Amino acid sequence: RDPLAEVLAGFHRLIVSRGGDPEIGRRLPVLLERAGLVDITVEARLPFVRAGDHRLPVTVATIDALAPMLVASGVPASAVDEVLAEYERPDYRGFDMPQVAVWGRRPD
Repeated sequence: RDPLAEVLAGFHRLIVSRGGDPEIGRRLPVLLERAGLVDITVEARLPFVRAGDHRLPVTVATIDALAPMLVASGVPASAVDEVLAEYERPDYRGFDMPQVAVWGRRPD
């Protein structure tokens, strides 16, 4: 059992259920090409964070705020609690959510 995998799967279900695309970052370069942009550049990051990192409170607040919806979507409440507890550990080390930036320009 992997509580983080369960919570992430729940996030994906929530995003899809509201019409979003949790994999949009992977598709953006093609979408920009189809829109006629050129010189498309892609940057992807997978931030490594430690306890006390300024990004962790946002992650914790997001999971906490969405916890009722995650549980309603099938994520065990114990998985949500375990993930939140892990982020709060003083020795926490792990990866934050992937970030993708894509840009291009209109042809001359």
